[in-house]
Amino acid sequence: MLQSVKRLAELKVKLVTTTDFHETFNYFFDHFGENDEFMRAGHARHNARLQQVLANCAQPILKQSVITMRNTIMVYIREHRFYHGALTINNIMANFFYFQDIDSGLLALAVAPERGETIIARFSLHVVGAPPEEFPN
Repeated sequence: MLQSVKRLAELKVKLVTTTDFHETFNYFFDHFGENDEFMRAGHARHNARLQQVLANCAQPILKQSVITMRNTIMVYIREHRFYHGALTINNIMANFFYFQDIDSGLLALAVAPERGETIIARFSLHVVGAPPEEFPN
């Protein structure tokens, strides 16, 4: 798992520094997608807030007001505060990963797999609250 931990750190750097999200997602699939040791490191853990953010992220991409999510698989690796998984969003295959410690992740939607068309978006779960009260003069 040591090599996977190093690559997970590299993935995190790519996520926050790159503007080519396809490259970052390819890195994820190349180093983690078929890595049995990495896949066994996590456990199933649903996160309703993460699922809602994925739906909110997909809505403008798909230009659809109703979002239906099915077959959701979320895997969590506690020691790295890292989620990854797959689901279908309005019958479109999707994959995602999310780092809790930096509150950032990527969602990939295979909108036209027959043409190799995938749309990737970076997201955050950060909750924006009411603005702070102004200080008196």
